[in-house]
Amino acid sequence: MFIKIASIMTLALLAGCVVPTPTVVPQQQAFNAADLVWSKETGTGVVSGNAFLRTVGGDVKSCAGFPVSLAPHSPYSQERATILYGSDAGGYQPLNSLVRVPKVHPDFSSFYRRTTCDINGEFEFTNVPSGVWYLVAIVTWKTVSTGFGGAVTYHNQGGRIMRRVEVDDDRQEIVLTH
Repeated sequence: MFIKIASIMTLALLAGCVVPTPTVVPQQQAFNAADLVWSKETGTGVVSGNAFLRTVGGDVKSCAGFPVSLAPHSPYSQERATILYGSDAGGYQPLNSLVRVPKVHPDFSSFYRRTTCDINGEFEFTNVPSGVWYLVAIVTWKTVSTGFGGAVTYHNQGGRIMRRVEVDDDRQEIVLTH
């Protein structure tokens, strides 16, 4: 009887340790560099703003020190945004998201514009050509918990925030949050 109970308890513990496997969603749209030639031009548009998330307790966590990128719109990037964020208009992907897309085509990332959020969680892109872009910011932080026997465990929180932005020749001030 003791062995049976011990076996059941062991199985229950192991079942609780099962880590779900992410779902990989393949893209149907092929990457085509010709769709993105316009994004290499120098424009007069400016995209600036800040990015932040709120914790469950209401604390504000900013993108300070983290990368922000502008990815140009194309059928490839539109499908990618829809898969990752649930919509190409905007969304949030938590760090522990179980949806994955195969690695971005190596040539696509050469069309990105990148910057880093400053200490105040603000960013700015200048000389952006008119067109549709996907603005993506990373906001993450760590929490700590104390477990059995005083063991300290750190947990990564936060994720990526995305918003579709239509750039023209003016300045756009964006507040990126979820």
